Amino acid sequence: VEVGGKGGPSGLAHISEVSDGFVGNIHSAFKAGQEVRVKVLKVDVAAGKLSLSLKPSVTEEADGGEDDDDNEAGSEASEDLDEAMAERHEALQGADDDDDEVEAMESLDDSDDEGQALPMDSDEEGSEDVEADLEGEMEGMTAGGTEEAEPGTPAAPLRTLDLGADGAWGAAEPATAAADAEIPAAEEADGKKLSKMQKKRAKAEKEAAIRKAELARANPDSEPDSVEAFEALVAGQPHSSHAWIRYMAFLLGTQDAAGARAVAERALETISFREEDEKFNVWRALMNLENSFGSPPEAAAMACFQRAAQHTEPKRLHLAAADMFASSGRTEAARTVLKAACRKFSQSAKVWLRAISVELGEGGGGSAAAQKVLDRALAALPPRKHIKVVTQAALAEFRSGSVERGRSIMEGILRNYPKRLDLWSVYLDQEVKVGDAARTRALFERCITLQLPAKKMKFFFKRYLQYETDHGTDETRQHVQDKAREFVSAL
Repeated sequence: VEVGGKGGPSGLAHISEVSDGFVGNIHSAFKAGQEVRVKVLKVDVAAGKLSLSLKPSVTEEADGGEDDDDNEAGSEASEDLDEAMAERHEALQGADDDDDEVEAMESLDDSDDEGQALPMDSDEEGSEDVEADLEGEMEGMTAGGTEEAEPGTPAAPLRTLDLGADGAWGAAEPATAAADAEIPAAEEADGKKLSKMQKKRAKAEKEAAIRKAELARANPDSEPDSVEAFEALVAGQPHSSHAWIRYMAFLLGTQDAAGARAVAERALETISFREEDEKFNVWRALMNLENSFGSPPEAAAMACFQRAAQHTEPKRLHLAAADMFASSGRTEAARTVLKAACRKFSQSAKVWLRAISVELGEGGGGSAAAQKVLDRALAALPPRKHIKVVTQAALAEFRSGSVERGRSIMEGILRNYPKRLDLWSVYLDQEVKVGDAARTRALFERCITLQLPAKKMKFFFKRYLQYETDHGTDETRQHVQDKAREFVSAL
C-alpha cells in the first residue's frame, strides 16, 4: 500500500489483517480502485516500510479525523491491494483442487504478523516482491507449515487426527518414513505429489490386494503344505470339517498323531453347534484316528465313540462306528456297537441289515449267524419292511455269503409274491453275475411262462434276448424269438 500517493512510503498488509473473518477469495472482499481505511501497526524506519491493517475492528479504533489526503492514499492503496491479490489468486490456480486453496488460506492465517506480509506496491519492483512472497508461502504450504524454513532444514510433518488402538480419537503422531513409503510421493509420471483422494484410492487398492491374497491362501482348491498355511485355511473356514480333516491328515503324514488329535478337539470347539453334519464328520475322523493311533486303538476308539454319542445323532454314529471297526478287522467291536444299535433302533431296517453284513463279512459268524439276525429283524420290524430286509439279506448272501442260501431266500420271497416284477429282476441280475449259464437260462424260461400282463412279459422277453445276444449263440437267440412269437400268437 502506498501511503500518501505515488512516491510516498510503502506499506505491507498481511492477509490475516485484511478482514476480521476468513477471506477465501480476496476479489470477493475488495474491488480494483476501492478506497480502504488502514491503520499503521508498525514502522520500519531502516527499510522505509510500514505494517498495515485493514480490519474494521482495528481501523474503527483509529482516529476518525483523518484528513482527505489519507483517504485518497487509502483508496490508491486498496487498488494496489486488489492487483496484488489478483496476482496471488493466479498463483494459487496451479493447486490440484479447491481444498488445497482453502488449506493454503488457513495456513496463511496462522502465520505471525511479522512473517509473510502481502506487498501492495503497484510498480514492477513491488510486483516482484509479491511474487517472491507468494512463492515462499506456497513452499511453506507444501511443506506443511506457514513459517519459512531455513535452507537445508526439512519441513516438519503435519499432525493429523487418527483413531488410536484403544478406539479413542486423538492427534496422531507425525507419519514415519516407513508409513510414507507405503504410498510414495512421486508415483505420478509428472512428479506431482498425490492428492488426498488419490492416496485414499491407493490405500484401498492395497487393502483389496491383501484381502485377495488372504482369500487365495484360504482357497479349498489349493493344497497347503505347512502348519502356517493350514492355520490360515482353518481361520478362513472355521466351520468346514473338510478343512479341519485335511489339517489332521497333514499332521498324521508328519507322524504327529498328538497334534492331529489336538486339531480335532479344536475343530469340535470351533465349529458351530448348528453345523451338525460338519461336527459329525470331525467325530468320525477322530474315531478313525484313535482306531489307528490310539493306545490301545480299540479301547481309545470305543471311548471316542461313547463321547461322540452324547453330541451327535446316535443312529448315524453307531452305523459309522460299526463300519469303521468292521473295515479294520475289529469284528467283535463292530458286533458290540451293532448289538446296542439293534436294541435302540429296533425299527430301523438299515441297522439290522448292517448287522447281517457284519456277520457275513470277514471274521463274522457266516450264513448261520446272519440267519439268526434276519429272524430277529423280521420279529422286530413292521411287516411293510419285511420284503426290503429279506431281499437285501439275499443280496448280501450272493455277495459275501452262500450263493445257495441267497437262492433259497429269493425263492421263498417269490413264492409269496410271484407277480412282483422287481423281485424277479433282482433274482435274474444275481444269477447273471454268478455266471452259471444253465441256471440263468432256466430262470429265464420260468419267467417267460408266468401268467403276467403282456407289458410285463415283454420285459422278460427283451431281457432274455439281450442275454442270449451277449452270452449265447444264434440258435439260442432264435429260440427266444420263437418263444416270443408263440406268446404273441396266443394273445
